[in-house]
Parts: sequence; C-alpha cells; structure tokens
Amino acid sequence: MAISILFGSAIAHAQEVISLPVANDAINLSSVSQRYESANPSLQIEVLSADAKQREQLSVSALSQRTPYRWLAFTLANPTDETIKPLIVVPKRGFVGTGLIWPLIGGQTVLSITASSGAEPERVLGRPGVFRLSVEPQRVVTYVVEINGNWPPRLGLWNERAYKFHLENRSLYRGFLLGLIGLIALYLTILFFVSRQVAYLSGALLSIAGTLLLLLEFGFFSQEYFSSPSTAVKLRSATEALMALGVFSFFHTFLLLRHRMPILGYLNIFLIFSMATLVPYAFFQPYYAAGLARISFGGGVFFGAIIILYLSLHRNPRALAILPAWMVLVGWTLFVGSAIVGWITHPLLSPGIAAGLILTLLLLAFVVTQFAVGMRMTKDSSGRDALALAGAGNSVWDYNLEQKSFYVSPEIEKLLGLRPGHFELGGTHTWLDLMHKDDRVNFSNRLDAMISNGMGFLNVSFRMRGTDGGYRWLQLKARAVPGESNIASRCIGVVTDITHTKLAEERLLRDAVHDHLTGLPNQTLFTDRLERAVNRHSEQSPHEIGLILVDIDRISSINDSLGHAAGDNFLLITARRIAEEMSPRDTVAKISKNRFAILTTTQIGIDEVYQIAENIQNSISQPIPFRPKKIYLTSYIGLALYKSGTGEEAAEFLKRAEIAMYSAKRRGGTNISVFDPRMARRTTNRVALESDLHQAIERNEFKLMYQPIVHLSSGQIAGFEALVRWQHQTRGLLGPGEFMDIAEETGLIVDIGRFVLNEAGIQLGSWQRLYTNHEMLFMSVNVSTRQIIQPDMIGDLQAILDRSEITPGTLKIEVTETQVMENPELASRVLQSIRKFGAGLSLDDFGTGYSSLSYLQSFPFDTIKIDKSFVHSEEKHPFSDIILKSVVALAHDLGMAVVAEGVEEVAEAEMLNELGCEFVQGFLYGEPMIARDAQKLLGHRPVSAGDNEPDTVYSRLSRMQLERHTLQSDYEIGSTTAGVTQTPQETTQYQPEDAQYD
Repeated sequence: MAISILFGSAIAHAQEVISLPVANDAINLSSVSQRYESANPSLQIEVLSADAKQREQLSVSALSQRTPYRWLAFTLANPTDETIKPLIVVPKRGFVGTGLIWPLIGGQTVLSITASSGAEPERVLGRPGVFRLSVEPQRVVTYVVEINGNWPPRLGLWNERAYKFHLENRSLYRGFLLGLIGLIALYLTILFFVSRQVAYLSGALLSIAGTLLLLLEFGFFSQEYFSSPSTAVKLRSATEALMALGVFSFFHTFLLLRHRMPILGYLNIFLIFSMATLVPYAFFQPYYAAGLARISFGGGVFFGAIIILYLSLHRNPRALAILPAWMVLVGWTLFVGSAIVGWITHPLLSPGIAAGLILTLLLLAFVVTQFAVGMRMTKDSSGRDALALAGAGNSVWDYNLEQKSFYVSPEIEKLLGLRPGHFELGGTHTWLDLMHKDDRVNFSNRLDAMISNGMGFLNVSFRMRGTDGGYRWLQLKARAVPGESNIASRCIGVVTDITHTKLAEERLLRDAVHDHLTGLPNQTLFTDRLERAVNRHSEQSPHEIGLILVDIDRISSINDSLGHAAGDNFLLITARRIAEEMSPRDTVAKISKNRFAILTTTQIGIDEVYQIAENIQNSISQPIPFRPKKIYLTSYIGLALYKSGTGEEAAEFLKRAEIAMYSAKRRGGTNISVFDPRMARRTTNRVALESDLHQAIERNEFKLMYQPIVHLSSGQIAGFEALVRWQHQTRGLLGPGEFMDIAEETGLIVDIGRFVLNEAGIQLGSWQRLYTNHEMLFMSVNVSTRQIIQPDMIGDLQAILDRSEITPGTLKIEVTETQVMENPELASRVLQSIRKFGAGLSLDDFGTGYSSLSYLQSFPFDTIKIDKSFVHSEEKHPFSDIILKSVVALAHDLGMAVVAEGVEEVAEAEMLNELGCEFVQGFLYGEPMIARDAQKLLGHRPVSAGDNEPDTVYSRLSRMQLERHTLQSDYEIGSTTAGVTQTPQETTQYQPEDAQYD
C-alpha cells in the first residue's frame, strides 16, 4: 500500500473498511491500513461518520519526538446488534527494524490510538502492546495509530478468545526454548567449576547473556514490570553489551589467543575490558551503549572468524574444532543484522532469531564439551613425562653421535616457524646455521669439549633465528653419555625458551639508565654523558658544549585536576617535541619529574644555543588537544656554555645551568635565561636571606607601615593599608619584593601574616579608641593563600577582633582574584566565615586576574580595589577609562565600596571623583609611613568655620613635612630615611609593586 507523504496538514483519505467480526481469528492490519508519513506533527484525514452517512475530518497530533512522524489508519464497521471488542496486538520491537546506531531498543511501538468516535482504546493490563477496542452496534469507527520509529512488520487485529489460545501455544514454545538455553548456561557454568578452565566461564557468560536476551525478546522483562520505563531499556542495552563481552571473551580464552598471537591477544584484552566497561555504561547512556554493543558484537564475530580461519589453515586443533560452530554464529549475526537494519521483515523473524541463537549456543557448548573430554583423556594418557617437560616450558634436544642423528622437539621448530622435522633432516649443520653468529663459536667450542671429555654438563644460552628474521633466546642444558674411548656417544638434554627472561633483563638494564615514561636517558645516564663530553673537550676543539635545562610548569596542577595519566601524557608529548628540535648527535634527557636537559655542541656559541632554546620553548607552548579543550604548557629555560681551559667539572657546569633556569623561573612567565656570574651571587644571597628569615620573627625584625586611604569627596582619612617591612640587621629596611617569595616557598608566610594581622588589629583598635571621631576608620591587611587555608585562620582572626575591640567591619582582609580562583569552593567557605565573625573583605587588584562577574557575586566582598594599571596615566590602556567606569558602576550596584590604587596626579583624582569612586590611595595622598606619622595625620583637629581652607589630607601632609625637619625617622634604608619624601618620584623604597606583600 502506498505511503502518503504529507508536508502540511493536508487532508488524506482512509480507504478500506473492515467488517466485524472478521472471518479469521486474526488479520494483519499493517497490510490493509493506510500509511501516513509526515514531517509535520499534525495529521488530518477524511473519515466516515459513525452512522456512515457522511464524511468527517479527523485531526491527530503526534506524541513522538522524532521525525518523520508515522501513522496507520484503518476503519472498522460493526453491522451487528452487539458491541464487538476486538484486540489490537502490537509485536514487541526486539531486533527487527530498530537500527544499528542509536537503536530504538525498548520503548513503545505504538504511542497512541485515536478513535474517530466512541470509546477510546484501552491498554490491556499485564499485556504490553495489547489494546482493546470497542465498536458499538451499527457503527463505523476509524482508528489512527501513531507509530514510534520504523513501521512494524505486523499489527494484528484479534478475536480475544483466539488470542488467548495463541498465547498458550506460544508460551509452550517459548518455555521450551528458554529451558533449553538455560540448561546450556547451567551446564557450562558447572563445567567451569569442575575443570577450572576460563574458556568454559566465557561460554557460560555468553549463554547467560543469550538467556537474558531471549527473556527480553519474549516479553518477560517488559516495561510494566519496572517502576520506570527506562529501566527496561537500560536492561536491554546492558544485555546486548554482555553479549558482545561474551563473544570477545569466548574466542580469546578458547583459542588461547594471547599465547598464540600475542599482539592480537593484547588488543583483544583491551577490547574485552572495553566491553566490560560498556555494561555498566549502558545504565547511563542506554541507546548509545546499545549501538556500540551491536557494532562491537558484529565486529567481534567477524574478527574472531578471521582469526579462527587463519589458525585453522595452520592446523590449530582448537580453531578446527570451533570453526563450524563459529560459521553458524557468523550466519546468525548476518541474519540478525539484516533484521536490525530492516532488510528483512517477516512475522516469523523473532522466533527465527531465538531459534538461531539457541542452535549457535548448542554447537559452542558441544565444542567446549568435546574439548573438555579431550583434555581429560590427555591428562590420563601415558605421556606424563612429555607433558611435564612441556608444562615446564622445556623441549627435548638429542644429538646421537653413533647414529649420526639429531632431534629437537617440534615445539622448538614451531617456535622458530619451521616445519616439523626440519632439524632432524638437516642435522647439526642446520642448527648451527640458524644460530646467531656471535654465539656460534662459543656453543661449538663448549659442545666439542663435552664430547671430547665423554662426560660433563653443558649449560649455554644462545640466539636462534626464526623464519620471520627475529631472534629467540634459548637455553640448552645437556649431559654427555660416555661411549667407547672415553668419547661421548650421545648428548641429550632440554631446550628452554628464555626470550622473555632475556628481554626482561635488557629492560631492567635499560630502565636503570632511561626514563620509564619517555624512554629518554635519565639523570644517571645524562650525568655520565655530560662528564664524558667535558673530559674529552680540548682547547683545540672548534666546538663548544651548550647545556639547556627546561622546567615544565603546571604539571603538578594538571596531575591534581586531570589525573596523573593526563600529566604523563603531556610529558610524553613534550619529550617528543623537544627531541624533534634536536639533531641526532645531541642528547635529550629527562632528569626529574618535570625537567629535561639537552646537551648540544655549537660552533657559533651562545646565540646558536639560545636559538635552539627558543625553538624548544615555542614547540612546548603549542596547544595540546584534550577532551575537547586545549591545554597550554609553559616552560622556564636556563642556558650555560662550557668553554675550554677553565678546568670546570661537569657538576659545576650543570649547576650553572640550574642557576640560570631558576632565574628564569623567578622572573615568571615563559622566560629563557643565560647564565651570568651575578646570578650565582644572587643565589648565594638568597640562601643567606632565607637563613636570616627564619630568625626574623623571633628577633621582632618585621615592622608595619601604613599608607593612607582617603575619602575622595571629603578629603579626610578613611583608613590605612598595613604594609610589612623587614628591618634586616645588615641590609637595612627591605621591601616585601625582596623576601616574600622566599617566605612563600618556606611556609614562613603564615607566621609573618599572623604577625601583620595581629599588629594591624592592635593599631586600629588603639586609633579608634583614641580618636572617637574616627570610629569607622578601617585598616586593610593583605593575606596570603597559605594563610587563608590554615585551619586556625578563623580562630586567630576572632581572637584579634575580640582583643582589639575593633568596630565590626573595619578590619578588612584583602585577597586577590588569583588567590580566590585557586580553590573557589574552599575560598568561599573561608570568606563567609571571616565575614560572619565581623571582619570586612576587600578584593584586591581587581581587573588583573580572572575578573569573573559570576564569581564576584558569589563571594561576600564589601570592597573592590581597582589596580593602578587602570588609573595611572603612564600605565593605562586606551580602554581603561571605559573599564574603570563600568567597574565602579558594577560595584555600586552590588553594594560594594571602591578603592582606586596608584593615584599620583590631581587629574586622576578628579576623574575618579567624577566617576563616583569613594576612596583613593596613592603617592598623591601619602606614601607608606610609620605609625607615629600616620597618627599625626589622624590627630589634627578640623579647622574652624572661619578658616579659608578646610583641613584636608593635603594640608596635614604639608604641616607634617615641615615638622619632619626636626624629627629623625624611625627606619633607614642604607643612608636614606624611611619617612615620607618630598615627592613620589624621589622615593625608591616604596614603589607600587612593593606596596603589597602577596
């Protein structure tokens, strides 16, 4: 019957009218119904009215989410005087027409049945896919059936009594099939427990999966038996994945594939694990998993067929035994595949599929049984000695000098790819010809010596060439049998394949001097090569030795976030990229977890080495695709050049390159540093500074300085930012840029931060109590990442707030965007607790880090500090004013105050005032100063109303500068005082980058 393709809501006509009751027990509605297929979810058809006297239009809307939409329409007439209630039986979907990729497993074949008049069809409980119609006397009813997916092969209209009789007959047939396949699964399971052979377990797994599949095919696990309709779909998908797993496991274990074909064996093991993973995955993505399972099952069957055919051609007994059964499995797979893609449609397809599956499993079970009987007979045979030798991996080697015969067990000939009897025909000459030339002389001499003595024992290892051109390591243990004249008449012993042992020894030797991940030389081998290169280098050599050290950044964070497997993969890619930039005569080594070393020779000098380093750095910086994103790696590179005549040892040469690399790392970003003698001095100073830093806290050498924060509209002091300085005993007053990196690395930053927070809290409380008009005076204190994540951070803060009697919210904890984004979840919890205990929160350097608006609203900040790069005219970007205006407006909308840093000119202050910025900080309003000077700023009383000029920060600073001529500053930096200088430009110890220590 033709299919109507509707592109709009055009009117279609239902054709035939089926008179009830039907003459037969059942008719196929699919063949007498009108089919409609449309891209539009609505359908209108012209139908007869209930009294058949006129025509009406019936409109139907689709429930399906897939296109095209499909309907079947048929008309039933009841000319009798009684209501007739026939049944519509929809076949289970099963395999037929479900598709190969993203199959329509499970689900309903019929989504809805719409009647033109009368009662709507109802589902029969306990019978999925069965609907009861109700056609009243002398009535004509048209039914429109919405089909989900492909057209069903059969849609039956049944008499209810005939359908019950049909179910009874079908239940008997299905019960017989299920009993038979269940018996096969039970039999193979018992056989596994008796014989302990993995092949039987694989056969049992395949049979169990087949049993579950038939239960699903026969409707024993339909959607009505589960709380969720998707459960049946998931179970079906998992069962098909289990079938694929059974196929791969069966032919792998039965054929002993890993031993006979190692490469394919290991590949198949990977596929087995993939199928095992697919089974639980089916419960999360059932449709996708089912498609993969069907493709994998077909691929496994044909993959196994190719292997079985190949082994059968080589007379493998197991392959020959399983070949007929596997060919039946191939035929069944083709048959099921044709049904899946819709090439074959017939009502008897489902019974045929079930019968074919049982036949295939019966044949496989027969082969397994035959193999089990054969193995048992072999075990009971009289060849126990031969089996013992074979079980120990040994083969017989027999050289009979009297009979001039030579015999080697067929296992060795097979190992080398030779035909049986090859050595027996060729004799010892053939044996020696296949032996490696480096081993041949030693073997012949030792064998001749044993024969000449007529006694003795021979234990020798050698290599034998196979037909594939490769060599196998063999070990011969033989003893001489004395003959006449004290000369051996016979030499007999055993030959063992020790290839794996020798390869393992070679691998151990290689691993001792090579990196196991990249295969590059490790530090031990690299150091040896470096020493050799230095020792043989002479003054007359036209070449110089260049040493490049490359440190890969972010590997630790990648391991923490993406896993060590991803980190190893990135290191492997990096090693390959570095090696591609070097010539074969150069040495590339991996000398630590994320560090590479390159030893190269140069005729030009450091310029050539630097160019190589740039090429390496550019190659490393190329993105690496990873799960659909891209990962970018950065590197720090140090260079050193060895020159003849210096007498420098290899260790000192390597140390120079390390110093250059650490110098590049301290500079940040992606840098290349060439060794300079001054770097060594700085390194020495750094070590000394680190030693002094451990004692600085005990000696009370840290001091606080305070930089004013001014309320822009009134010009009054609003608060201070506490800045730490180190009064070193010999080097004077040090800014944070000279010691904070060391403090971070050593962990002393926590103790320093605790000291700063405590001192700043005490000073703020003192000022608030001393100057009541400044009770809302606030103090900003920078806190490092390490200090925030300390468990006692909240307790310390609460104790400081309680002890100092500070106005709530006036001690502001400053953190940067970068600190917050290192661990947003933990930072959010800690910041919430800090805010809860009465401290303020300030987001420092806004605009220089992530600047994520979504995170800005997630954290409880009350103040935003805008970085000086958006304010200071010498550092501003062309769009800085626009960004600055937006940030100020955003902060005000979120109820936050704004502090602009780095204000050095009056024009900048006026611009910020126009934008509505509340607070400013910078050299225009005051440099960092000692507590006494800061207190003087706070202590000046406001001027009277009769004065010409209000008392602002400008006027206070001017008066303090006049007073400072008679005062001596508290701190010195060399010969320069630490007080406020005349102009910001003259100050060197208080540069903006030293104004914060985090």
